[in-house]
Amino acid sequence: MLGWLDCLGCLWLDCLFLSSIVIFFCRAAIEYEKKANIELVEQRQSMEKNLVSMAREVEKLRVELSSSDNRPPWSAAAGITVLYVCYCLV
Repeated sequence: MLGWLDCLGCLWLDCLFLSSIVIFFCRAAIEYEKKANIELVEQRQSMEKNLVSMAREVEKLRVELSSSDNRPPWSAAAGITVLYVCYCLV
């Protein structure tokens, strides 16, 4: 027959076993979150690079458009609008 000290020892071992399982799963969760965070940082950096390159391309197009003639860029769009309105009225 087991004495009360033996039961306490079994409970202690059970608690130790369960705590080691909890620690294992917590470590696995932390590693998963680290990996996910690293991937998100890399994705953000890639998106930032794409945004910077798009901004450069827009600036190049603005310069090209403004240097193609001496008119301001909005005057060409106004002419297209007038032609479109005249076409719709006919």
